[in-house]
Amino acid sequence: MSSKNLSLSIAVVVVLGLVIWAFWPKPRVEEQAAPAVAKPAVQPSLPPNLQRDPSPPPPPEEYPQMKGGKLQGLQDPRWQKKRELDKVDRAWEGRIKINFYGRVLDQFDQPVADAEASFTWTDLSPEGSSARKVRSNASGYFELIGARGKHMSVRLAKEGYLPYEANQTGFEYAGFWEETFHEPDPNNPVIFRLHKKTEGVPLLHREDRIEAASGQRLTVPIESQTRLGITLIENGQIREKKWSAQLEMTGGGIQPSTDEFPFEAPEDGYQSVLTIDIQNPKPVNWGGLYQGGLFYFKTSDGRYGRIELKTVSGKNFMRYSFFLNPTPGERNLQHRPKPIGER
Repeated sequence: MSSKNLSLSIAVVVVLGLVIWAFWPKPRVEEQAAPAVAKPAVQPSLPPNLQRDPSPPPPPEEYPQMKGGKLQGLQDPRWQKKRELDKVDRAWEGRIKINFYGRVLDQFDQPVADAEASFTWTDLSPEGSSARKVRSNASGYFELIGARGKHMSVRLAKEGYLPYEANQTGFEYAGFWEETFHEPDPNNPVIFRLHKKTEGVPLLHREDRIEAASGQRLTVPIESQTRLGITLIENGQIREKKWSAQLEMTGGGIQPSTDEFPFEAPEDGYQSVLTIDIQNPKPVNWGGLYQGGLFYFKTSDGRYGRIELKTVSGKNFMRYSFFLNPTPGERNLQHRPKPIGER
C-alpha cells in the first residue's frame, strides 16, 4: 500500500470516530441548585454610639444639676463634668431636673396667698417648651417639682396687685456659667414682690413739655404758692456723659425717689434745693437713655405730691408730669380718676 493511500485511510478512521462519539448516547447529569442562604429574622441593631434615638434617657440622678455655687473661672470642676456629659448626650442641657421654690410678699412684707405663678421652661418636647401654673399657699410659698429642661421663667400675678419690675423672672438650670444660673433651695425660696393696690383718690394732675437750654432757668407751677425751678447746668451729648441740673422748690421741698410704685409720700426728708446728675438714681423701670428722675415734693401748706422729670442728654427739651393730693396732710398718691359727672 502506498503512503498516500495510508494517510487517506487514517483520515477516514478519525472522521468516522468523531461522528460516532458525537451521536453516542451519554448519561444524564442532574443539575445541582446553589445552596440557599437563610435571611436573619431580625436585623442587627446599630452600635450604641450610632443609635439614632431622638430621646435618649435623662442623665443619671447623680448629677441632676451642675451644682457648685458661683462660677470659679476656668478651674471650675464643672467644666470637666460638662465635657463628660457632652460625650454621652449632646442634648443633656435640655434634660436637667428643674425644681423651684418661691415666696410672694407685698410691699409691707406680708405674704400674698393665692397668687398665680406661671412657669414656662425650654425642653426637648416637640413644642420646645412646657408650661405649668401653681398658686401660693397661705404663707405665700409656691413650688415647681419634677420638671426637666434648661431655662425656666416665672411670673406672678393676682387681682388687686401690681408686679414689680425688679422681680427676677429667668432662671438657668444647665449653664452654670450664666448670670441667671440657679440652684434651688427649699430653705431659701426666691422672694417675689407684688404691690397691693390701695384705694386711690382723685389727684390734681398736670403734664407738659418745656424747652430747656444750658444755663436757662425753667419754672414748673405746682400751685399758687409753690413753684419748681429747674436750671440745666450741663447738657452734653449722650457720648459725653455730662449732664446735671439744679432743682429749687419755692414754698416747699423736694427729694428723689426710686420707688417703682410712688403711691405714698414720705413725711420728711424734703430739701429746698437739690442738684442731680447722670449718677442720680433712676426708677427701676426707666431705660438708661433718660436723665432726670422721680421726686416727691411737699408744698408750703402741707400737701404732698410726686413729679417725674425726663429728658435726653443734648436735647433742648424736658417733659414733666406731676400729681398732687389736694388735701393737706394726706400722703396717698395713688391716682383714681374722677367718674364722669363727678365734681
